[in-house]
Amino acid sequence: MGEIECEHDRTFTIRGKAGDRITWSYNDRVRSDPDYAPEIEGLCGGDYIEAKVCLQCHVLIGFSSDDVDDLIADLDDEEEEDDEDLDEEDEEDDDLNFEEDED
Repeated sequence: MGEIECEHDRTFTIRGKAGDRITWSYNDRVRSDPDYAPEIEGLCGGDYIEAKVCLQCHVLIGFSSDDVDDLIADLDDEEEEDDEDLDEEDEEDDDLNFEEDED
């Protein structure tokens, strides 16, 4: 999609430095990082979060959804890896032979 810009001069900017944990979510999936915010152009990166909003057109200025799309793709990849790991554990459990106690 690319970076969003606007021609208006009424903007609101808020900045912050994360001191503890950064949490973000996509739909019902949540990701938390104790150290850093994800790198999203026009929004956050490292341990800083900054948002500049146009008060006339109500958009985040300088924001690019491309970076968010990359984060979501990484999240999808992690979930696929977790699913593969669970499948491998299930296969290992199937290979175990349990002897029954004959009393």
